[in-house]
Amino acid sequence: MKCVYCGTEFEPSRSNQKYCSRDCYCDATRLMQNAKRSQRLRQNPELRRQLNRKYKLARKERQKADQKRPIKESVCYMCGKKFIPHFKNEHFCSDDCRFDSPLYRDIANFDLWRAL
Repeated sequence: MKCVYCGTEFEPSRSNQKYCSRDCYCDATRLMQNAKRSQRLRQNPELRRQLNRKYKLARKERQKADQKRPIKESVCYMCGKKFIPHFKNEHFCSDDCRFDSPLYRDIANFDLWRAL
């Protein structure tokens, strides 16, 4: 039997099986859902306007929240220098400090060991 999505030959394990794998099933379902949604939006311009307005408002609210968030200084784990992190979980002021940290060295050594 041929897979409906990718066209490869496969042996079905059930009588009603159409797809060769779970990946093909998920991809095909996602395509069908996107097609139905875009068709619905084409047929109803008011719904499209409402969705666009909703997404724009949500984006504006996120931007306002980001502007209100206080900028917190962090202290570098290696050198003790104060810096402003780009992300919440940033602990090192530079790549040099990050690469010199024992944690990073242990992870790098583990990856090298695992590759052997």
